[in-house]
Parts: sequence; structure tokens; C-alpha cells
Amino acid sequence: MIIRLIIIQNSIHLLVESQYTRLMRIIDRQWTELAAGYQAVQALKARLDAEFDRAIEVGYQQQYRRDVIAWQKKRRVFFSFVVIAPLSVLALCLSAYYFREVACVIVYWIVVVGVILVTLGVAARSYIVDAVQRPKMGPSGPVPLGLEGRWWAGLAPQELALRPAPGKPSSDFLAFLDDLPDTFLARRGPLVEGEACVYVFAPSGPWIFTLRDWSGDIIRQENLWKRVHKGGEAVMYAQAPDAQWVRQKETLANILNERFPQLGGRIHGGVVFIDPKVRLQKDLIEGNTAAYGLAIAWTGRLRQAPAVEGLTTEMQFETLDALIAQEKYPGEQLDLGHSAKELAMRLYQEVGAELRTFVAKMVGQRVDRPSPSR
Repeated sequence: MIIRLIIIQNSIHLLVESQYTRLMRIIDRQWTELAAGYQAVQALKARLDAEFDRAIEVGYQQQYRRDVIAWQKKRRVFFSFVVIAPLSVLALCLSAYYFREVACVIVYWIVVVGVILVTLGVAARSYIVDAVQRPKMGPSGPVPLGLEGRWWAGLAPQELALRPAPGKPSSDFLAFLDDLPDTFLARRGPLVEGEACVYVFAPSGPWIFTLRDWSGDIIRQENLWKRVHKGGEAVMYAQAPDAQWVRQKETLANILNERFPQLGGRIHGGVVFIDPKVRLQKDLIEGNTAAYGLAIAWTGRLRQAPAVEGLTTEMQFETLDALIAQEKYPGEQLDLGHSAKELAMRLYQEVGAELRTFVAKMVGQRVDRPSPSR
């Protein structure tokens, strides 16, 4: 019973968990049916566990037996060598004692044999370690990636090189967020009048960020955002970022109030100035209708915000699905060419086939690669 528990803990969890670094999840804009896909992944992951639990256990047991037999053979060879090597040196020493007239030659051979033995010991270090240490129960090679880990990786944008080159500041807001834990979800929103935005779903609830790449000295007076030059001239910005944020907040609030009224419809976020050279003249920013700040400051707020009870990943995906539907023009059909649900089904077939091959290698059998039954 104890062996069975150890096997399950050291096999199924390794097979299910992703080997990707557990950082913030970034969802590519092309994906749809996110909530249905997440539900499918959870159900299919449980099915894989049920199908391969016993097979993996038997495979580990057989692999362990083979490893023990191989280890015992190595031990016999190792201990034979340990016994024979000192005897050969002892024989040379006795020869040097009884045949003093050729002692110089025998001493020379003693030194040569000693050098050979030391060289063999260094060269066969890994062999010696394997012969001394008893094999452990568990995988002896690479383990197939888990279904859920592959699904998350499939949803991520292809261009995940978010970090800037050393010494160069980044103008991508997601680059400031990519070290957040995987309890955070992010997706780029649609361009609103040519301006970008980002949705972040955190344990503290949904966040909306309206992005601006303005530089220089920024002020807000007489309901207008401006960039002030050294000569006193100002450049007026027609697209007010705080007004854009308020409109997006209202859209998201309607979705939350309709689907999850228990969350209270609280929405965080504001305006993000992503240019590292921007200078916000806070004493000259008046009447703003949304919070604002630099990208680095918003990352700190995201980390420190208290979590909301009852908020699940599935609820976050349902909210994202509703936002995706809002992005469509009236009468425009949802593009299901990149369905997260279909992705889950396809990966289920792939992972199931790889697990069959993985188990077959452990038990030492030849097996075809049929798809797991649905």
C-alpha cells in the first residue's frame, strides 16, 4: 500500500503538471470558447488520470525491478574489482620483497598499476556511483508534459519574448507583468480609437489598463491632456485615456453584474504610461476620472491588492468570453477556428498517445499509438 501511494505521488503529479515556468498566463487574442476549453481540460485531465493510473503504476514497478537487477550486476562487478585490484598490488609488493634484484622493475609496475587504478576510478565515477546507490522508484527519463500545461502554452501568444534586451527599457506593458504568478491572466484588448488596452484577471478581481506611450511632461488641465515643451508650448491629446477607461469599465461592469453579481462589480485599473521617459506632473493633473501611473507602479498595485473570495479561473474565462463577444460588430459571427475547447480535445489525443508510448517503454513492450477512447 505504501509503495502504491509513493508511485502515485511520483508519477501522476509529474505527468499532469506542466514543465513550463509557472508565470502569469497570457492569452492570445485569437482564442475563443475559453471557458468551455477550461472545463474540457479539467474533465479530460481527470479521464487521463483514470485511464493511465494503474498502467503507470505497473510500469514503474516493472521498470524498478529491471533497474534493481541491473544494479545488482553492477555491484557484483564493482566489488569484484575492489577485491582484485588490492590483491594485484599486494602481489607486486611481495614480488618486490622476494625478488630484490629486480625490485626497481617491480616498483615501477606497482606505480603504473596504481596510476591505472586511479585513472579507472576517476573515469568510471558514474559507474561506481550507480553501483553503490540503490535505484529509486520513479521515472528514469523525461516525462510527457501534462495536458493542462500544454493547453495553457497553446493559448499563449507566439511572441512571448517580452523582456527587453539588457540595458534597454521596455515599452510593452506586459513585459512589466510577466513575472507575476500563474494566478494572473492577461489578454490584450481591442484597439479603441487607435489606442491599446490590456485586461488582467487577478485574484483581486478584474483590472483594465488603458495604455499610452506618451513621453515628456504630461499635465491635464481644462479637461484636456497635454504634453508641455520646454518653451511653454503644449501639444493637446484628443483621445482622453481616462475617458476611454471609464467606457471600458462600464462595459465590463455590465458583464459582471449580469453574470456574477456576488462579486460586487468592483473593477480595478486605470491609465498606464508605458514610456519610461514620461514625466507626470501630478500637481498639474486635475479632474482626471481614472487612476493613472507608470507601468512599474501598477505592477506593485497588482501584487498588493487583496484577493476576492469565490473568484475562480472558470469565472474569469466566462468574463473574457463575454468581452470577446462584445468586441464583435453587430451580426459578426464568432470565429471558432481557434477554439480553446477544440485545442483541449486535440491535445488530449496527443498526450494520451504519448502516455501509451511512455508506459510501453517502462514495461518493455512494443505498442502502437492509438488514440485514447473518448
